[in-house]
Amino acid sequence: MSLFLGKIHYWLFNKILWLENIELNIIELCKKEGFNLEEEKERIEKLYGKRVENKNLEDIIDLKNIHGWLANKIEVSEGRVHEWIEFFIKNDKNGIEKLENLYKELGSADGEKNKSLENSMEIYEGINNYILDGMPCDRINEIIYSEKDKIIWKRKYIPSTIDFKLRKFWIEGFIKKANPNYMYLEKENGEYIIEKRGL
Repeated sequence: MSLFLGKIHYWLFNKILWLENIELNIIELCKKEGFNLEEEKERIEKLYGKRVENKNLEDIIDLKNIHGWLANKIEVSEGRVHEWIEFFIKNDKNGIEKLENLYKELGSADGEKNKSLENSMEIYEGINNYILDGMPCDRINEIIYSEKDKIIWKRKYIPSTIDFKLRKFWIEGFIKKANPNYMYLEKENGEYIIEKRGL
């Protein structure tokens, strides 16, 4: 069955699992704060359904609709994370700060696994191996400048949601661990930059 699936499908699936891991970490944060989660779990499952099963992709995907299945799972995982973030912030006055720290910690943990990244493009691609930005055919990100020490890209659209804003902290944590000679910047004009320090 796996012959019907290409590398890109496994790559996307791993990005979905990455986002679901963030969801699980947010749930753990909720538990540490002593929140009652049962009602919220039920509400979110009614809205979006359950997380993907802990099985190999070829055993759970709809092989007659590979693109549609993956697109749906992206929508589900993004929706579930958004709901848990909103729930946490609503129930904890310091929720945003705690989530920023969590995202930075998770980014650092992933960056630790990517210490071989040597230049701006490698770091950009390393980040893109984790972060979900829709389906590849959506072409959300457009690189507008690229050289060894600096890469700049723009997005088709910039969500105003808190879950999108939190990604900045994951990226900062990732780069600091993967290659501390580089840094991440977000400009008011909508440019996103990875560049070598001291440029």
